[in-house]
Amino acid sequence: MKLFYVANIRIPTEKAHGVAIVKACESFARAGVETTLVVPRRRTPFEKDVFETYSVEPLFAVRFLPVIDLIRERAGRFVFALETATFYISAYAYLLFKGRDVLIYTREPGFIALSRLGFRVVLECHLIPKRRMPFFKRARRASRIIVISEALRRAFIDAGFDPKTILVTPSGVDLSIFDTAISRDEARKKLGFPEGVLIVAYTGNFTTMGEDKGLGDAITALGKAPDALLVAVGGSDRDRARYVAEAREAGVEDRVRLIGYEPQATLALYQKAADVLLMPFPDLPHYRDHMSPVKMFEYMAAKRPIIASDLPTIREVLDDETAIIIPPGDTEALASAIKKIIADPDAARMLAERAYQKVSSKYTWQKRTERILEHIDGAHASHNRDMFSVRANVFDKEYWRADEEEASKFLNPGKLLVGGVGAGRTLPSLVKKGFDITAVDISPVMVEKTKEKFPGLDVRMMDIQHTDFPDAAFDSIFLPFHTICYVEDIELTLRELHRILKPGGTLVFTMVNRFYIHTILSGRVFEPKRAQRHIMPGSNEMLWTVQATPWDVVRFRRIFKRVHLSGRVRLQHLSSPNWKDRILAMLPFLDKSVYFFCTKGV
Repeated sequence: MKLFYVANIRIPTEKAHGVAIVKACESFARAGVETTLVVPRRRTPFEKDVFETYSVEPLFAVRFLPVIDLIRERAGRFVFALETATFYISAYAYLLFKGRDVLIYTREPGFIALSRLGFRVVLECHLIPKRRMPFFKRARRASRIIVISEALRRAFIDAGFDPKTILVTPSGVDLSIFDTAISRDEARKKLGFPEGVLIVAYTGNFTTMGEDKGLGDAITALGKAPDALLVAVGGSDRDRARYVAEAREAGVEDRVRLIGYEPQATLALYQKAADVLLMPFPDLPHYRDHMSPVKMFEYMAAKRPIIASDLPTIREVLDDETAIIIPPGDTEALASAIKKIIADPDAARMLAERAYQKVSSKYTWQKRTERILEHIDGAHASHNRDMFSVRANVFDKEYWRADEEEASKFLNPGKLLVGGVGAGRTLPSLVKKGFDITAVDISPVMVEKTKEKFPGLDVRMMDIQHTDFPDAAFDSIFLPFHTICYVEDIELTLRELHRILKPGGTLVFTMVNRFYIHTILSGRVFEPKRAQRHIMPGSNEMLWTVQATPWDVVRFRRIFKRVHLSGRVRLQHLSSPNWKDRILAMLPFLDKSVYFFCTKGV
C-alpha cells in the first residue's frame, strides 16, 4: 500500500501535532506501508531536518510543496488563507498524478474532495469546526474516520455516520525515547537541577489556540506547596513572558523555571528528573471533548506519578488507579495532590507503575497505527466477506459463460488456483478440462458449499491478498466474475499472485469497467473508483468494489511481464451481435466487464 499523509502544517514545528504526524508516518512505514508526508514548504526556526528534530528513522519520504508563505507570529486571516489556498493547489496538482490505488490520509477536510477523483481518503479528526453541517457533508465522502475521543465519535454518529466507519484511537508515545533507563538523579545532574528538591514538571505548549492549559493554576498552587520547584518546558517566548509575570505576581518567581522548546530526547530527561508530572487542564470545550494530549502518554512512559484534571478526554485513558485525578481549576486540590505524593511515595510509585503498564500495552505509536491500518484494511474486506456469506444461496448456481470458456484457453495446464471460487459455479467446466485445482474463498459459507459439491477437491478459506502458498506453486491462476474487484489492495494482491505463480505462469481475471459506455452516459464515471455497489440488480445489499480503467494495463505491467486487455463481448464470439455488441467488440475498453491476461516472466 502507498500512503500519502497530507498535512497543512509547518514542519518541523514546536507544536504537539508535529510530533503526532511524524510519529504516525514512521509507524506506517514500520508497518510496511510506503509512506510520504506531504507538507507546505514554510519558514521554520529549526535548523535540523524532520528526522533529526523528532528523533525518527528516515523510513518515509517528506515532500515539501511550494506555497506563498507570509505567515508570521501575528499574521492575519488573509495571510493564512493565502498559504492554505496555495498549498491546496500544489497538493492537488501533486496528487493527481499518483495512481488511484494510493491512500490519502489527512487531517484536512478539504482533501476529502479527492474521493470524487477516485482516491480513497481517510480523515483523522481532532476538532469539529463551528460550521458543522458543511463539514459533516464533506466528511461523508471519506472512506474511514479516525477520531481521538469518544466525544468526537458521538458527534459523527449523531450526524448520521455509520459507527462501523469510525475508529477512536488516542495519541501515543515512542517508548524508545521516553522509557529511558536513566535515574532521577542522573537526569537532574545532566540538566543542572539541584538534588533534594521536589520538582513538579509540566511539558508541552503552554497554551492552545490562545487558551491557558492550566499552567496558571500550577503557579497559583505552588504558593500552597512551599517545598516544590515548578519546571515548565515547551513555551513560546510570548507565553513564557506571560507566565513569568503571573509567577512574579504570585510571589513564586524564584521557584518557577520556564523553558522554551526542547527536542524529544531532552523532553524525556526533564520528565525523568521530575517527582510529579502535571496536566491541570481547565474545563473548556476543547480540553473536555477534543483533545488527546501527547504529554499524557509521555508522562505515563516516564514512570512518574501524574496529577491530571477530571475531564472526559483524560478519563478515557487515565483513572484513579493510574493517576491522581482532581477537579479542573481547583488549585487547593492541586496543592493537596502534590502534598499527597510527598507524603506517600510508595502509593505514588504504584500509580506510576500501573500507568506505565497501561501505556506500554496499549498506547504506543506503533500500536495506534496497527489499529488504524486494521480499521482501514479490514473494514471493506470484512463487510464483503459477511455480505457474500449472507447471500451465499444467491450465488449457488452453476453456469459457464462463453467468455469464460474462451478465457480459460489462456490458462496453462497443470496446477490451477481458483481464487474467489464462491459456491463453485465455475468448477465443473474447469474440472472437465483436467486441471489440478486448488480453490479458495474468503467466505466460510461459500467454502463449505463448495466442499459439499466437490468432496475430493482442495478447498480452503483464504484471502488471496495474503496466501500461505509457497513461491511458484501454480501454473495458472483464475479469478472468476470480478473477484479482484472486492479485494482491499489490488496491487498488493497481484504481487502476491505473481509470487505464487511459476515462471511463465498465467493469471486471468475480470473487472468491472469504470469506462463502460453506460457508466459514462449516466455520469457515474465521476464517482470514486472504489465505492459501494449493489450486490446484484434490485437488491439493497452493497459491496465495496474497485473498477478497472484502460490504463491499468500499464500499471499491471510493472508486476507482470506481459498484460493485455479484452472486453467480455469480444470473447463471446456472438453469432448474431446487435449494434452495441459490434461496437464493444471493436472497442473493448468500453465494455461492461474487461478481462486481464497476465504472464509472469521466465
